[in-house]
Amino acid sequence: MALMIDGQAHYVGRTIQVMYKAEHEEALVMEEDGTTKLIRVLHGPAPTEDATPEVLKILADQHKAKAQKYHDRAEESFQRCDTDGFLSQWALEHNAELERLIAGLAENAFRTIFPGLYEGDRRVKAKEIQTKFGTCWLLHEDEKALIAKRGKPFLPTGNGSRILKGLGLEERDETAPAYAKHGKHRPYIFRTGDQWGGDAVLCEEA
Repeated sequence: MALMIDGQAHYVGRTIQVMYKAEHEEALVMEEDGTTKLIRVLHGPAPTEDATPEVLKILADQHKAKAQKYHDRAEESFQRCDTDGFLSQWALEHNAELERLIAGLAENAFRTIFPGLYEGDRRVKAKEIQTKFGTCWLLHEDEKALIAKRGKPFLPTGNGSRILKGLGLEERDETAPAYAKHGKHRPYIFRTGDQWGGDAVLCEEA
């Protein structure tokens, strides 16, 4: 059996054809008896059990190769000094950066480190949001006690905050499912699972 990506075979125990879509990546798996099934591999809350280490490594290598191609094209554009070279190089390098981010995530089973809000060892149901004043924590409506103490569902970020300390809260590193996409200024990594941290794992426990 072989993993087929872009027409090339990679032997990992069965045949899989990876297909790229906007929301996720799917794989057509051929079993030993000749039957096939379609599975979602990426972009979900977490990689499925079908996303074996071999599959993840191949995906990582593929995204690394794409990153290198974008970088090489940007370098070629720079050497030519095209009239519109600056914009072309900017776009190509951003694409290269995005592919590098995805490759790094693939090497870690599409999980990465995010800050989480904790009350002792309990993960507070909260998510980071962007406002006109910057980043802050938004408490879920289920956190009635904390919202009552605070008087509103918004909390500042950072362990230097006296408000967090006064509420007995702290930010701690956690791992959670993640992917990457283009942002306004540059590519960035985002949570793909429970935005309120329900699927996060404390780094000390990871």
